[in-house]
Amino acid sequence: MTTEDGAGRDASTLSRAGGPTPRPRQGAHHPLLHLFLILAATTGARWGQLLALKWADVDFEHSSLSFQRAWVEGPNGPVLAPTKTRRSHRVALDPYTQHLLEEQWTVVSAGTIGDLDVAFVFSHHPLGGRPWNPNWVTKQFIRHRRAAGIEHFRLHDLRHFMATQMLGSGVAVPVVSARLAHARASTTLNVYAHAIPGADIEAAQLISGIVNSRPLRLMTSLRPSPRGGRMPFMTSPPLS
Repeated sequence: MTTEDGAGRDASTLSRAGGPTPRPRQGAHHPLLHLFLILAATTGARWGQLLALKWADVDFEHSSLSFQRAWVEGPNGPVLAPTKTRRSHRVALDPYTQHLLEEQWTVVSAGTIGDLDVAFVFSHHPLGGRPWNPNWVTKQFIRHRRAAGIEHFRLHDLRHFMATQMLGSGVAVPVVSARLAHARASTTLNVYAHAIPGADIEAAQLISGIVNSRPLRLMTSLRPSPRGGRMPFMTSPPLS
């Protein structure tokens, strides 16, 4: 894997070699933007990490992506930075999303001469030497969102969409937490507990099934509690 410093040098070299950065027409169909939004919704990745994605981070053989870095706004413009947790993480790809990536790879590899491993997936540059500007992505998202008649929905909400859909469908919290790259599963629970419908009802039904499967009897005798008081003692008859 290319180091962060090495990647930066390669990217700047590619950028200088390619001249002016071409941009798509405002009204044109933009399959790469479509891919970006699909990845945001299916991987739950922070969009700065998606912008920093390189082709070397895409593992077609094992259907996965590795997020190593982020492309964020700095005092003097966008810069490469560590991920929010300062750790890399890997997520699995669904067949449709992988298909879109493979289509884009075919387009890029057919028209590019150079080392594509150091190229960014989301770039206006013909050699992938520099990621999209974060402000450009935000403006494009807002424009398409309004065209679709959707209000009050942020680009970051695609991350929340993935998490709530997975948790609501019964995917285990640790799995969703790992996909979101949360440092602890408790963080995922704190943020998305509301997305687990009927969880308390299911918990009540579960404990009811356990309790009622082995009848408990309340002993008439009392035993001392750990604090010196007295408390009822519940026990279960031996299993036959």
